[in-house]
Amino acid sequence: IKALVVVLVYQLPPLLVAVVSVGGLFALGSGNDTLGLVGLLVFLIGMLLAAVLWIVFGYLGVVGVLTFAQEREIGAAFDIETIRSVALERDFFINWLYGLALVIGLNFLVGIVLFSVQLIALIPIIGWIIAFLALFLIGPLSAAVSFYGQLVAFRVWGRGYAESRGFGSASRAGDDDSTPIS
Repeated sequence: IKALVVVLVYQLPPLLVAVVSVGGLFALGSGNDTLGLVGLLVFLIGMLLAAVLWIVFGYLGVVGVLTFAQEREIGAAFDIETIRSVALERDFFINWLYGLALVIGLNFLVGIVLFSVQLIALIPIIGWIIAFLALFLIGPLSAAVSFYGQLVAFRVWGRGYAESRGFGSASRAGDDDSTPIS
């Protein structure tokens, strides 16, 4: 629960920017073309800013969660000096990119499989039956693959965190699990 609080706090700034940006859409229905254009620009610029903030705070949020996991204190997740020192380390950044690519890649593959099932469902009767039965297998399997992908991503991020904080030798070649993190 505490890690969820850490994630929510880190995601608050981009969430607030996105909510304010969506408010700009209300101006579209005002009947005033100028006000509608301003509302649309507020929405587009705000959502672009929110997307950038989601990436930045998502990166910092992973550092915060990992710091919380190591220190076991919720305040440690927001220790600016620790967050900055880890976030600016090359080792952590590279591992973060690996983990991010893994999560995006696996979820993309899951999406392709689920889309394929939807295409099969376009075939009348036999396609409906095949798709219906396939979803009983693919649904839970896709959730498990996504979950496992996130576990592996956090493992990769944890290794990058350990490397950036100088905890043991976290070599990728040997991947020696006997090295203690704390």
